[in-house]
Amino acid sequence: MWKPQLAWTYIGLGVFADIFLENTGTSALMFLGGLICTIAYLVIDFKEKQHVSKAFGHGFGFGVGLFFLQPIFSMILGFGSDQYQGNQS
Repeated sequence: MWKPQLAWTYIGLGVFADIFLENTGTSALMFLGGLICTIAYLVIDFKEKQHVSKAFGHGFGFGVGLFFLQPIFSMILGFGSDQYQGNQS
């Protein structure tokens, strides 16, 4: 199911990271803010890929593959015989 809060979190973190990292010459605090936003974005993205992996009946390794090689692993899910099994928390 589409979660608009997660989408707005991605957009917000991306915008803040861009703003902070664009102004890195001004202060170290701006760089630190951008770095924190970027790390938070990556953590949320990794958790989302793990959730997708479990929803299709795969394990941790497939989630790591989705995180690092998303186009390839998305095609494996799309063109393979995998069935969506629902929310596997």
